[in-house]
Amino acid sequence: MEVQELLEIAKKYYSLKELDTGGFTGFKVNGMKFDVHTYEAEGLGRISTMYAAGMFGAVKMTTFIVNPFDVDAPLLSIDRMNMMGNDLLYLEPFDTTLEHGFNEEDLTKVMEKNRAIPANEVKENWYDHMRMKATDFKKGKKKDAADMDAYIKEYLDVFMKELTHTKKVSDPEEKKRRAAVYSDGLVANGGPSTDVFKKSFGDEKTKEFFDKVLFGVRG
Repeated sequence: MEVQELLEIAKKYYSLKELDTGGFTGFKVNGMKFDVHTYEAEGLGRISTMYAAGMFGAVKMTTFIVNPFDVDAPLLSIDRMNMMGNDLLYLEPFDTTLEHGFNEEDLTKVMEKNRAIPANEVKENWYDHMRMKATDFKKGKKKDAADMDAYIKEYLDVFMKELTHTKKVSDPEEKKRRAAVYSDGLVANGGPSTDVFKKSFGDEKTKEFFDKVLFGVRG
């Protein structure tokens, strides 16, 4: 699955304008090379992508983030990791809504349709209370790759389509502040990938990266 394929799905519903990352486009952390891009989605908010590879291609990670500011929808984080023969998938909508009325019905149908892909148990984390019903974790093998690809694309397509039917917010800045609860919490409390950045960048630079680029909640 390529990042560009996911961007093409988003472009079906929203016009994207790539923004300057302020020097965060390419960097190396813990032997992993990162490629980061961020986009303004007109009438929606921010969409960001991050691809990382290391250990001569043995470890790969793709992250796709949709952070709505103009509609009252959750932040969606899609993470796909290939490491040590495992194909890991995290589909995580976080409730950063103001009125908690986002319709997850079609997303949960997509999840049910893909129950045959092996599930993955994950550790408890501080943001568990923000995860919404349509959260899913998978742990496949090479043979599951095509099914995982199809699942991600269908899930994202359904999510993006639902955004077009979601209520507009009267104050996008208020929605940004609500969205920042999650990204600020990552810097304060950590997370699987956040801890890697904090160790390499420090808290201040990690916060700048999250605020201005990856989540776009400030600056």
